[in-house]
Amino acid sequence: MRGSCSRPARMSRSRSRRQPLAPGGVILGLLLAFACARGSLAQAAHRPLHIILVEGFTLQRLLRTGLPTLSRARRHGSLAGVSTASALAGRSSVALSMALSSAVATVPAMQEPSPPDASVAGEPGTASRVFQRRTGAAPPARAVAVHLGWGTLVRSGQADHLIGSVAARGGIEAEVRGRLDASSLTWTQLGIGPQGFLSRGCGEAASIGAPRLVFRSPSRPEAGEATLWLPTVDGLAGAERVAARLGDGTEVWIVGLATGAASSAKEDRLGASVWVTPAGKQGLLTSATTRTPGLISSLDVAPTILNRLGAPIPATMGGHAVNAEPASEPEAAVRRLDVISYTGAQALWPMFLFTGGVLALFGLPALLLIRRNPGRAASLSVALEAFLLWPLSMVIGAPVWYALGAPAHIVGLTIVSLAVTVAAYALVRALSDATAAGEPRLLRRLTTCLLVSAAALLIDQLAGQPGMKVSPLVAGPIRGIRFYGIGNEPMGLLAGSLALGAFLTGWGARVWALPLLLTAAAIGWPTVGADAGGLIGAVACFGPSLAAMAGRRLTAASAVGWTMAGMAAAWGVSLADRALYGPQASHIGAAIRLGQETGAQAVWQIAARKVAMNLGIAAGGPVVASVVIIAFAAVMATGPLRPALRELVARVPRWAAAGPPLCLGAAVSCAFNDSGIVSALFMLGVYVVVGLILIIRLTADKQVDISPDSGVC
Repeated sequence: MRGSCSRPARMSRSRSRRQPLAPGGVILGLLLAFACARGSLAQAAHRPLHIILVEGFTLQRLLRTGLPTLSRARRHGSLAGVSTASALAGRSSVALSMALSSAVATVPAMQEPSPPDASVAGEPGTASRVFQRRTGAAPPARAVAVHLGWGTLVRSGQADHLIGSVAARGGIEAEVRGRLDASSLTWTQLGIGPQGFLSRGCGEAASIGAPRLVFRSPSRPEAGEATLWLPTVDGLAGAERVAARLGDGTEVWIVGLATGAASSAKEDRLGASVWVTPAGKQGLLTSATTRTPGLISSLDVAPTILNRLGAPIPATMGGHAVNAEPASEPEAAVRRLDVISYTGAQALWPMFLFTGGVLALFGLPALLLIRRNPGRAASLSVALEAFLLWPLSMVIGAPVWYALGAPAHIVGLTIVSLAVTVAAYALVRALSDATAAGEPRLLRRLTTCLLVSAAALLIDQLAGQPGMKVSPLVAGPIRGIRFYGIGNEPMGLLAGSLALGAFLTGWGARVWALPLLLTAAAIGWPTVGADAGGLIGAVACFGPSLAAMAGRRLTAASAVGWTMAGMAAAWGVSLADRALYGPQASHIGAAIRLGQETGAQAVWQIAARKVAMNLGIAAGGPVVASVVIIAFAAVMATGPLRPALRELVARVPRWAAAGPPLCLGAAVSCAFNDSGIVSALFMLGVYVVVGLILIIRLTADKQVDISPDSGVC
């Protein structure tokens, strides 16, 4: 399989004769060659595609299975991990979200096919009348399957989520074959036929008993057929039987779905996907959804079927058509992705707890000892200085760990990250002390740490995220919370570190205007950061920062103006994404397309989702702990440490000047970003940690020279 999973025809070349050919012979030969190629392509296009869904089929099971047909498919097909992070937990809700290509709040009820004159539970009238009332079309003469749950979706204008509805409007017929019973997947969840009704093929027996759906396009016979085999209770063994029955000359795509509760360990493992063609070419599957070779999303199945049959893919479907890329060792690549996914899922909360633990272990005792034992407090603040380079260790430590072939071990990954942090801080301290040239060494170290961390995060984004994509600090790039682009954690660290570092250098707005502008563009551009909310927050942070460097104070009117400028920039990036990349646009451009196709309702749904997500995260333990730490620092700053804070504002005015722009950027990021409260906390956390270090050192050592006359403040 190559490209979009189609097989280009192979044309055999005949050896050219030594004697020259007449012009007529050349033209005739070209026509014959074109006819043969067209016939081969048509034959390849007519080859049917069989998609087998298997619940509980993970990459681990695929790489270890001894079943002959699946083992042969693994060795001769294109592989990928399947992320089901966007799916729901439950018995068949993962398959539901695959079919819908969009998560749905509940699993609708289902009713078996019934005669047209049968009654429908929960609604007045017979099945035929219910069908006619919902669809506005004449009822079928044969049995009608009425899915009670789809009525709500249809009435709320969400019929575009159903692959059956989309296929019907695209001129594609859907026919069910095989046995249908309650133990199988609730097959009507797929929304077969117009608006979730199955009007043909009910009860048709087949030689293979597994239930399946056959999609075909009468107006485009060259598209062939796509058969979707639904998961059954026997799972992997059933997939083996179906694949063995189909034979080696068939194009088969096996898609594994994770099952169980969201807290289950299985949810941390990627599902398995293997696509086998008669050519038997090895490779890695990918899609525009993930932009990662060897990784696809559960949302990509429905768009792949529609694309295969030539039907348009609506904007309501979040996935994209799957394609293949050549690879020499696909098994090693998908195994690495699975290890990264598992380690990142297991290490995410420990890493956050470790971050908070470092702040609590060194910061709080330093504050308490600042009066009693200033020397000990100053020693503890050194750990906080090194902690400013923690983002650098997240970019470098994880890739080094996995490059060494290390196993999924949280402790080992933490030790490597700590080693990178300590080594980087030792180097930064040595260089800062050697190049201070009369300038305050403390301020030079802090500025260097901030700018080095910001540079590492920015370079990682520009290089395609080789570091953050495997970092345990961000759970999204593999598991599917955010497949590509900058996450909320690195976005907050990047904006906060760069803005504060720019203030502390004292180089002025003219020097920093271009770097800040390019960083904001990198955060929002679809092929780099792809973060519209982050772009708005970056503009709201960097704009007032440049204005403050030029001597202008942040007012309420200017805050609104910079926020509107960020919204205008995000809108422009969205339009550019839609115009430049079309169907392959990122989620930024896809939002524009969704709004154009469905109206303002889609925009309100996105806004409501952002609010709900932020409220849910705000109630979590790590966020509550972070807020408590920041609140404790604020109480200390307004109470016992108030004189020290006044001295800090007087001696380091640029730190004080950075506060309002960072607070505005954090507030705007929280308002316009999914889980933006995370980026806001990281952005403010950088500012608070630097202020804490300065207060400790100012109080502990009155001889530290960071006065405005030192040349940098």
